[in-house]
Amino acid sequence: MKDRTTASGDVGDKPDWDTVMPKYRERWQERKGRRWEDVEPAYRVGWEVARRGRERRWSDVEPEFRRTWNERYPDKPWDRFLDAAQDVWDDLTAEPGASPHAGEVGAQDESSGR
Repeated sequence: MKDRTTASGDVGDKPDWDTVMPKYRERWQERKGRRWEDVEPAYRVGWEVARRGRERRWSDVEPEFRRTWNERYPDKPWDRFLDAAQDVWDDLTAEPGASPHAGEVGAQDESSGR
């Protein structure tokens, strides 16, 4: 018997990135700027951390996001990718706007140097 997929893309109690990734890829591709291949790691980190800490506030989990990102991608500045992690956070926690840069599409766009 197959597990049911929830609205957030969870399969039973075992979420699977490959199941939810297409939704985030589609959302990202509606934006202009960086390629999905460049931001997918940030979405994945955001999704993984958000899955562990939904009951916490953005201000409480942002250091964990940053630490996880810096451990995995020390050559890529967190502030250029946090918008993707925040997008996932807002989506999974139903806390839109909780992150300080939510809605600032391209605010950390690597190509613009911001």
